[in-house]
Amino acid sequence: MGFRIIVMVLILSGWIYSQMIPLAHKNYWYYISEYTDHEWFVQPGKIDSNGCTYFKLTNKEGYLPRLVRLREDGYYVILRDSSYDEPDHEEIYYKQGALPGDSWTQKIPGNFSTPHFFTTTVEDTISSKVYGKRVIVRFLHYYAGIVEEDQVYTEEFGLLGTSDIWGPTSTLMGCVIDGVLYGDTSTTSVSYSFDPGLPYKMELSQNYPNPFNPSTRIEYYLPRSGNVVFEIFDITGKKVAEPFNGFKNHGNHSFIFSGENFAGGVYLYSLRDNRRRVVKKMIYLK
Repeated sequence: MGFRIIVMVLILSGWIYSQMIPLAHKNYWYYISEYTDHEWFVQPGKIDSNGCTYFKLTNKEGYLPRLVRLREDGYYVILRDSSYDEPDHEEIYYKQGALPGDSWTQKIPGNFSTPHFFTTTVEDTISSKVYGKRVIVRFLHYYAGIVEEDQVYTEEFGLLGTSDIWGPTSTLMGCVIDGVLYGDTSTTSVSYSFDPGLPYKMELSQNYPNPFNPSTRIEYYLPRSGNVVFEIFDITGKKVAEPFNGFKNHGNHSFIFSGENFAGGVYLYSLRDNRRRVVKKMIYLK
């Protein structure tokens, strides 16, 4: 079982770094992650296979080459071998013009005793500036049972980055699209973020003032719309209040918390969605 999990993780890691869009000759992407860097490019020329025409996508080292294309129905796909049990042996990795709520489920490639599947869901879209251009940014969630990944796309520059429950796992540092250079494609690590600095993940700010009496302001940021729960715990871990439990739009939020009905002391305030929780400490002086 443990070996099978390792194999699946390796397969999925290669899959994550071969989801490039847009497709054009000599398009190039440079990513950094915690442990290494990754370079992908579209080779010149096209390859005819399976009655279709594909671009060849590869990395600098030449391993993990992929035959990819944009289908007539708007899906970007990878051509797998004849053992891959999906129509035309093609694996979907992105949908052009995808809207929040769109999703697709595909079989994970590999020789497993029982089939394994992944589902990709478009969780939200926002308008933002990337490399100085106003574009639509799409937030995708990839789920394969033991592996979950958040993916951030634009159709102008492709995959901007990925993250898991621990934080960002890869970031696009620069790219060449249709012969135009964006960002930094050298090996020099530079910071990159959306303009005007939209974070990839949910953020919870320290309350202000802190210590407080009797009320304090709490601010937080949601990278995508969805259901969230805000809870207050005492120092023993007992929940003493639930100011909010429901749907919130993406963006910045704040509210005033009043401690008038509570004893003085140290409290924990928690913000969580269906995948992660952020906790901060505050002090109520009474």
